[in-house]
Amino acid sequence: MDGCRARYPSRKRAGKSTTIGYGSVISDWKRKGTLNVFNGGIDLGRKAKN
Repeated sequence: MDGCRARYPSRKRAGKSTTIGYGSVISDWKRKGTLNVFNGGIDLGRKAKN
């Protein structure tokens, strides 16, 4: 998840959409929650990184 989060800001619009989709699939979150994590609105915390 951290790899997706790091790549997200440098992507264009289509790449961001793909990255959000991939991140939501691997984390089993909805797209809106994944987007909040990628934008830094939510801290992943110790438990989510495991």
